[in-house]
Amino acid sequence: MNPLRIKLHTIIIPYLILLGSTIAGYMLLQYVLDITHLAWQPFIGMLLNFWIPILLPLVLVIAVLHKRLTILYTGRAYIFYIVLAYSSITLCLTPATKFILSAPYKLYTVNSAEDINIKDPERFYVIKDFELSTVAGAILPDVEGKGAGLDMVCYTATAFKNKNGVILDNLWHAGTYRKRVRAFGMNKIEFDAEQQQFVDSVRDADNNIAPQKGTYFEVLPDGNERDHILNTLYSVYYFKKDDPLLIKRISEPFGRRYLGPLIKLLLYLLAGAGIFILAVLLPKLQLTNWRRFKDRDGYWLYEEPDQRIKQRGLLQFFMPDKSGLYITPILIISNVLYYIILVLAGKSAVYLNTAEIQAFGGNSAEGLMSGQLWRLLFNSFLHMGFGHLFGNMLSLAAIGSILEPYIGRKRFLAAYITCSILGSINSLLWKMYTVSAGASIPIAGMSGLLLALFLFGKVKKEDRKILFLVLGVNIVELILVFNETNIDNGGHIGGFITGIIVGIAFIIIDMMSENKTLIKKSLSH
Repeated sequence: MNPLRIKLHTIIIPYLILLGSTIAGYMLLQYVLDITHLAWQPFIGMLLNFWIPILLPLVLVIAVLHKRLTILYTGRAYIFYIVLAYSSITLCLTPATKFILSAPYKLYTVNSAEDINIKDPERFYVIKDFELSTVAGAILPDVEGKGAGLDMVCYTATAFKNKNGVILDNLWHAGTYRKRVRAFGMNKIEFDAEQQQFVDSVRDADNNIAPQKGTYFEVLPDGNERDHILNTLYSVYYFKKDDPLLIKRISEPFGRRYLGPLIKLLLYLLAGAGIFILAVLLPKLQLTNWRRFKDRDGYWLYEEPDQRIKQRGLLQFFMPDKSGLYITPILIISNVLYYIILVLAGKSAVYLNTAEIQAFGGNSAEGLMSGQLWRLLFNSFLHMGFGHLFGNMLSLAAIGSILEPYIGRKRFLAAYITCSILGSINSLLWKMYTVSAGASIPIAGMSGLLLALFLFGKVKKEDRKILFLVLGVNIVELILVFNETNIDNGGHIGGFITGIIVGIAFIIIDMMSENKTLIKKSLSH
């Protein structure tokens, strides 16, 4: 019986069908709801762009692959396969959305802004002649971390005028301006002065926007940028009825609008599918489990040579078990409970703004200088929204299920806390003027600790292939997100390095303990 053929038919082909059909189905749903303008309604837009891409892929992965993956000898890395398959799908949905919301649409030309049908707009417009108000407008400065530096950001909303100079309160120009600044060596006075200078330059640029050849406007789709612009607008104005229509000026050639998302989608498809298939090919085949799966006669999470551990499913990550996972479920429950408390207190389930993150325990230089040292640890239990929490808890379940059994409950908790605190300190040293939160810092620390175990040969021989893959994927993920907006790279790097140091410390302690034992034995003889 050919193991490769069994893996191909049992796991790889169903996974590829699931990957392709989920992406294609989601793109079709996006397109249909967008052309009918149903996606522009707040509830449906949030459902389509937030809840479905987060939850639906996990439900499908569990339904299709949950039992199939039991034919592999994955040990405690089983949940990692679920997370890997899930991530390979969800990563593709963002570029797929950007592609489908640009490629099929035409460019329409209107003489003036008032010719745009507000109730039934097209996606792209060329406006031959327009004028923006110098009175009706709003501007909101912000700071975002990106790569090794900071981005000063300004969100602007400016009303269009009609031919008679009357302000159109239902049509606004949306602008997002960014300026790169250094992350180190700038004190608060210098930072505030530079930010004010940036805001003034943005205000001048926004007031001088005029018709320009080669540019066109895009109706801003539902998403983070639109939310920021609307919040900017609502900070100054009140709208009795529906949200105003926001359009953004685009300078790139219209024919190239979908090439970037398409290339990104293809790269994510190849990378995600390639890594998952490689992960399936690495472990040995469990023929006993395969026969059980084929005969539908029960199934197991994994088998060890002398022990079978019956499937407890994903509930094991929410039920502390002294004979199995103990600290990992407690950490997951703690993070989820704090999120639920904030939602019940009336905070958004989707997104917390900077002020709310600061108020509820975010890591910030301002709080630390006020003597609030508890923030260095507490921020690791605070998340900026459901998506942030959901992704981090999946990662924590994957790495915790592997690492906690190897190093023990006490050491796992000690390492988690240490990486949280020292990683948070490095985050502030890296970018002092941002507020951060989330469990990604200690999770990065756990990856560093796992690397230390590899470097010093503390990983069991039969588990090396799988755990090396787990470690490799985590490191690649840290590298890929390095230049993304609002990623706490200082915290990740600090947590990762701390994890390596803690891992080495544990190994040294074990070596010293072994030496003491050997000395005692030699003296007794």
